[in-house]
Amino acid sequence: VTTLEQTLVDTLHRPMSCGGPAVVFEAWESAAEILSQENMTTLLRQIGDPRLLRRAGYMLGRLGFDRKVLEELEILAPQTIEHEPAVSLLPGIPFSTLDPRWRVLVP
Repeated sequence: VTTLEQTLVDTLHRPMSCGGPAVVFEAWESAAEILSQENMTTLLRQIGDPRLLRRAGYMLGRLGFDRKVLEELEILAPQTIEHEPAVSLLPGIPFSTLDPRWRVLVP
């Protein structure tokens, strides 16, 4: 048993184990209204994986989360995010559109 926030982060880490892209997007959209922004930020800080943080930052932004939360995540991301290689939003699934804020390849 994990928290909602941990489950959502897991979908970005192993999307195929969670049912694939459609299930990942559905999970994030379904959880948007009950997700704790504070718990998500704390969890991402504890995990300390910059790529996972960028993926979660993109998803939170896509769902319209508070600008303050997104700015806090950007502070946790590498200071030179613009020089980091782009990563796919969902590992193992090739996307081609680059989100410049997070340097994440998205559908």
